[in-house]
Amino acid sequence: SRDIDLPTAVQHTVVDGLCVLTSGELPSNPAEMLASPEFERLLRQAGNEYDLVLVDTPPLLAVSDPCIVAQRTHGLVLVLRMLKNKRTSAVRATELIETNHIKVVGVVANGTNIQTDEYSYRESYGENVESDPEQKPIAQPTETPQPV
Repeated sequence: SRDIDLPTAVQHTVVDGLCVLTSGELPSNPAEMLASPEFERLLRQAGNEYDLVLVDTPPLLAVSDPCIVAQRTHGLVLVLRMLKNKRTSAVRATELIETNHIKVVGVVANGTNIQTDEYSYRESYGENVESDPEQKPIAQPTETPQPV
């Protein structure tokens, strides 16, 4: 909204150096607001005032908001819940990312079913991943991600 400036709107947290800007009331047209010059100015101002700006959006396949926001940022961190998301969803997400020319800066794979008392790279890497030699990767890496 244009009613309040960024320094006044951010909320300081109990974590030293961590501030949060909440969305406030849901607008009737969120996609239009996210595509607006005002939102782009807000992101630019936040980028100038803070070391790192993270924008939390709904899931990529749920609404258009993540694609709109990602095009105005340094990149997207894709979060996949491994036991919930199916391969078809990952393929569709990859298509959206490629179609919208979104840079992926990282992937978080959570919700796995690896249960072990201690971590051993050699013993647990790929242990619970079913492998099909005929299955091709969803997407080929294009470049090494740079720090955001």
